[in-house]
Amino acid sequence: MKNSLLRTVLAIDALTCTVTGLALTTTASVLSEPLGLSKQLLAGSGLALFPFALFLAYLSRRSELAAKPVWIAVALNLLWVLDSALLFAWTAPTALGYAFVSAQALAVLVLSGFEVLGLKRELTFA
Repeated sequence: MKNSLLRTVLAIDALTCTVTGLALTTTASVLSEPLGLSKQLLAGSGLALFPFALFLAYLSRRSELAAKPVWIAVALNLLWVLDSALLFAWTAPTALGYAFVSAQALAVLVLSGFEVLGLKRELTFA
């Protein structure tokens, strides 16, 4: 599979995971109070992004890209979105916290949509 849209979106997803992971792990103490989310939740979420970012970067750079690993990446992204929504039932974030969690979940959902679009384009033209 040699889809430039798909590879580009996977690379962007990897980059945003890395940047978000760095931001959450290095500023968890600072962000905790304004977001109304625990330091452990923020840092743990940030740490969880690093292996996923490596997986996405690996996928984006493979010479041959199979559909199954990309569908796994999409599923993991959608799980992140679901967990973000469920977070509101488990915690009581501030208004800024709601906005932050919602914005990052929306961004992940959009990236997932582009990954699916890239996959469908590739499968249609294969």
